Amino acid sequence: TQIAESTAAAARGAVGDLHETTITADEILANMSRRQGNFEEAEARYRSVLTRWTDAQGESSPRTVRSMVMLATVLTRQGNLDEAEPLCRRAVELRQATLQPGDPKIFMAQYQLGNLLFQLDHRDEAAREVRAAAGGLSQALGSRHPHSMTAKGSLASILFARGDAESAVGVSRELLKAKREVYGDSHPSTVRHLS
Repeated sequence: TQIAESTAAAARGAVGDLHETTITADEILANMSRRQGNFEEAEARYRSVLTRWTDAQGESSPRTVRSMVMLATVLTRQGNLDEAEPLCRRAVELRQATLQPGDPKIFMAQYQLGNLLFQLDHRDEAAREVRAAAGGLSQALGSRHPHSMTAKGSLASILFARGDAESAVGVSRELLKAKREVYGDSHPSTVRHLS
């Protein structure tokens, strides 16, 4: 952390606060804070990074959108769902508007939004977003990719919570098949799925 802080301070002194080197160094510090579980510090750093990327490169810049997603992630971890929701929605909109159709980053943003909506008890909308994410990830990355399988697991849970047990079981069976093919029957992920 000390090296990263020194790097950020040196960049700030050499090229200023809005230079991409400085913003990137501060983003690394935010990521480190998040990984260490210091979510309040990470939140403050991500807010600053988001503001500066927006000022330097505009709202639709991939770096700005990534910072938006990371701030929403930290807010969600802290239980600040009402503030995280509009950030997630905007990230989905911007990724859909700026990336090529079928880009996995679009579906990852939809997945994050869907899980957030589920936590807010908006189950129908959550199911739509996570279903779109799971389908898109399966198409873009393959149905056996870890992101695709994670999205399918979330979709099964959301469908079950909505009372749609039949659909939940169908998705769960697809997921179990994929896990068996990728990991085998004795892998902890497969075993957890069976229990």
